[in-house]
Amino acid sequence: TSETLAAAAINGATQKGKPSAKGGEGMRNALAAYKAAHPHVSAILVGTRRADPHGAQLGHFNPTDADWRRFERVHPIINWTYADVWAFLRALDVPYCKLYDMG
Repeated sequence: TSETLAAAAINGATQKGKPSAKGGEGMRNALAAYKAAHPHVSAILVGTRRADPHGAQLGHFNPTDADWRRFERVHPIINWTYADVWAFLRALDVPYCKLYDMG
């Protein structure tokens, strides 16, 4: 399934039980596997916000970088703050890792 392909790509090829994909490589591999399984998909939703690393220069719609599989990246919460995200999660009672409650 595409979920299996994406999970394998995120984990990367293993060498002695250690993932070989680091940093953005895991995501790059996952998107490549997803595109191979679903070539008709042309856009992906991304949860990047302006305050996130590299978020300041992004708009609501940006293509992937030239050396990545071609997708239009859609950033629906690009202008949200950290507080906006938590207000949304709590208002809709979205499950989240309870470690966040511990600070």
